[in-house]
Amino acid sequence: MLCIGLDLINKQSKDYKNLIDITKDYCDFYKLNPAFFNDPNIILEIAEYLNYLKLQWIYDGKIGDVLHTNKQYANYIYHVLNASGVTLNPFVGFDALAPFIEHEDKYNFILCRTSNSGSKLIQDFAWKQISNFAHMSNSGLVVAGNSVPFLKQIREFNPKSLILSPGIGAQGGAIEETIQNVIYSVSRSIINSEDPGSAAMKYRQNIHGHAGDYQ
Repeated sequence: MLCIGLDLINKQSKDYKNLIDITKDYCDFYKLNPAFFNDPNIILEIAEYLNYLKLQWIYDGKIGDVLHTNKQYANYIYHVLNASGVTLNPFVGFDALAPFIEHEDKYNFILCRTSNSGSKLIQDFAWKQISNFAHMSNSGLVVAGNSVPFLKQIREFNPKSLILSPGIGAQGGAIEETIQNVIYSVSRSIINSEDPGSAAMKYRQNIHGHAGDYQ
């Protein structure tokens, strides 16, 4: 599956809507990172537009606060914005994620292996516990797509959880082979392209071209 990150900088709602309109035929999910929205009203407007079009989208906030604060985040993300899913940070503890996990009709992706160079410092010691929790709670995982060994390692350890895999394109990741239940997330290589529609179509074709490689 293909996810497109709408990481535009200082743009108006019409720019987001235009990007959605020309890529939606090739996209399974969109991803909204609140860091790229300088006006909270715009993220609300784009959320409403995506929901109006019945398109699935993920709030990429990497939320990871204490329990009573996460309750407020969950209410905002799932009841105000009506997002299809969210990315979560497990550092505070798995119990703090309960306000999100209890939404069984949503996609909750827990950070497990990220694409930044310093990720190993903590993740080398924690990824198995995070993966186990995701499996037990019917949650998904965030696993970097710029390291195929990471994807293979976690898929072998946890064969069932849905994986959101960022880091494709500008961050060096490539869809070299398609591993079961992976959503490949591409941002800059599509949205900064001269022809985002064609770029999205090529990524979609690349994914489908490896359909025979499912493990």
